[in-house]
Order: sequence, then structure tokens, then C-alpha cells
Amino acid sequence: MIFLDADEEISKELAEEIAERLELDAGAYDGYIAHRRNYYLGRWIMHGGWVPDSEIRLFRKSKGAFAGGLHANVQVQGRVGELKHFYYHYNYRDIADQIDTINRYSLNAAQDMLREGKRFSLFDLLLRPPARFIKEYLLKRGFLDGLPGLVIAVSTMYYVFAKYAKLWELEQEKERGLR
Repeated sequence: MIFLDADEEISKELAEEIAERLELDAGAYDGYIAHRRNYYLGRWIMHGGWVPDSEIRLFRKSKGAFAGGLHANVQVQGRVGELKHFYYHYNYRDIADQIDTINRYSLNAAQDMLREGKRFSLFDLLLRPPARFIKEYLLKRGFLDGLPGLVIAVSTMYYVFAKYAKLWELEQEKERGLR
């Protein structure tokens, strides 16, 4: 079984590699990790927090299962191989689409944290967002992707901020009996 989101497509090279590996490996692996290349704001992203981006995307139905919530990951019982070619991900239509997605995902993450018993801390709200920016833009060299790299790092920093701010908001609502 191959698993792709609606905004993803297999490259010609990856399709050929899959056909070849399934024939040559003949059951040696129960799943395969595939590498994703992200297209954002008119260019392929080669650095920063979106690279590397690899997940199990090809697996035997009898050996794989989805785990997780909003963006479920595949868990495979057995041996996992690795494909060398990329599949393509066309992330967002525009920045507004990205901000809408961040708003939804940060709320889901905050709800998950609350459900898991994670408590709000001012430390998390103040320090985790800039730490994420530094990691993605400077340490992982997102600046090499130009303005799109900057937008990715800032929007990811905002996602982290929104997640912890929403956790605080959810805790406040719970204390007031609104949730």
C-alpha cells in the first residue's frame, strides 16, 4: 500500500524505483521510508526545518498501521527499507492558507497537550518559539532558501507560540468551567 496526501505526488524516478525494489527485494522489507521534497512560495525547499523530511509511505497492509492523530504516521511491524528518490509535497496555496493551517494545527496540538496533562508554563511560551526560529533558520540553514526560508522559520516560530498560548487559554477555560 502506498500512502500519499492529496497535495503530494510521486516523482517519475520514485515510481520506477518502487517498481524495481518491489521486484528485486521480493518480500525482504515490510515497508519503505520515502523522502519528501517540499515546494513552497515558488521554490523547492532544500534547508531549514522542513529538511530532511522522510516517512514510511510504502508498506504491506498486513504489516502496517496508522498511529497518531491529525497527521498520522505509519508504523510497520517488520523490516523497513529506504527509497532514494523523492516524492513531492506542494505545501500551501499561499501564506494565508499556511496561517489558517497553523491556526488549526496549533489548537489541535494544545488540546492534545491538555489531554495528556501537560501544563502551561511561561518558560515554554517565551523561550520555545525563538529557540525554534534559531534552530530552523540559523542552525539548519533555512536562510539559504531565501525569503521562503525566512517565512517558514517565522511561521514555525509562530506555530510554537500559538500552541502554548492556546494551551494557556484552554487551561483558563477549564478553570472557569467553560470546558
